[in-house]
Amino acid sequence: MEQPIKWYAAHVVTAPYGSWKMAAVAICNDEVVGLTQISGEPPNTMWLGGTIVLKKSDNGKTKAYHVESEKWLK
Repeated sequence: MEQPIKWYAAHVVTAPYGSWKMAAVAICNDEVVGLTQISGEPPNTMWLGGTIVLKKSDNGKTKAYHVESEKWLK
C-alpha cells in the first residue's frame, strides 16, 4: 500500500553526489523520492535541523538518515 509522502528539512542534506544547505527530502515507503532546496517555511514539512545523509541501500533504493537523532527517516 502506498504511504503518503512526508517531507523532512534540515540545515544540510548530503549525498555521494553533492550537498545542499537548507534543503528538504521527500520520503514515501521508506525511500527518498524528492529533494529540494528551501527558503522560508515550506508547508507540511517537519523541520529536523542538523544533517540528513542520503545513502543507497542494498536493494538500490535511496534512504535518508538523520544524523542528530540517529534514525532512518520513514
